[in-house]
Amino acid sequence: GESSALLVRALCSQHAHDKGLSVVRHAQKKHPEDATLCLLEGICLEGQANGEAALDAYAQALALQPALPEAVVRCCHLLCQRQRAAEAMELAESALRTHPGSVDLLFCRANVLFALDRVDEAFAGFETVLEADPQHVHALANLAAVAMQRADSTKAEEYLLRALAAEPADFNLRLQWARCQQTTGDSESALNTLRALLDERPDVSEVHRLMGEAHATRQELQEAAGCFAQAALLDIGSFLPYLQLGKVLFEIGNYDQAVKALGKSLKIRTTAEAHRTSGIALLRGFRVQDAVEHLEAALPAWRGEG
Repeated sequence: GESSALLVRALCSQHAHDKGLSVVRHAQKKHPEDATLCLLEGICLEGQANGEAALDAYAQALALQPALPEAVVRCCHLLCQRQRAAEAMELAESALRTHPGSVDLLFCRANVLFALDRVDEAFAGFETVLEADPQHVHALANLAAVAMQRADSTKAEEYLLRALAAEPADFNLRLQWARCQQTTGDSESALNTLRALLDERPDVSEVHRLMGEAHATRQELQEAAGCFAQAALLDIGSFLPYLQLGKVLFEIGNYDQAVKALGKSLKIRTTAEAHRTSGIALLRGFRVQDAVEHLEAALPAWRGEG
């Protein structure tokens, strides 16, 4: 019922997803074909980082109530995370035929376009959302992301400042603001922003990773290495913190540890940059045969750079 839904959302807002899921499962015994309960089940499962099960729950919600906007939005988000943006686009456009004026669905479709790298269409989509809701914080944030991709830092700052004026305490907006500060060369301000975020959420890998980038920009390499190492520990499935850690350790001259970090990066994703840096580090350590293997792997991309 409605009281169960309110309770589950309150529990999820406090990151108590296990308790929320227990409430949902109990309510589903009485109402097994309630689309809202299936939606809430998906939200709880997503909060437990069980994305595949969450997708199943959202699909069940949509089977019971086709084009349920929140289920569509959440389902599209998970599909895009899994490189299934084409499926997400079909779902978003189908839902918009049922709810053509839904701001949430218009925003969802723009996000999917961005995931498909259809950047100009995504930009137009986010602007359409702002026409309907000038204070739509997430549309402003995504317009800033597009502006950053276009190397238009002035426009990115403008969008982010508008978003922060509406939601000054929003964690993700402030994280994006720190990223913008770092990109525009203001690493000191970026570090100050990131330290405040770290006090609130020391468990967020991206905060540590961006701090590492800021320290590296300032040639504070030991501090950068510590930040990248912590980011890697908090997100062991991501190649980027390991790659950045390996590059900083290489700059420090710790070639053995650099090769180990780069090896972990390569196990997650093969990149020419990791092979190249590993190869040079191995040469510095007189491990010529191992170096040759890495440099040969990097060679096609190296040639492509001219």
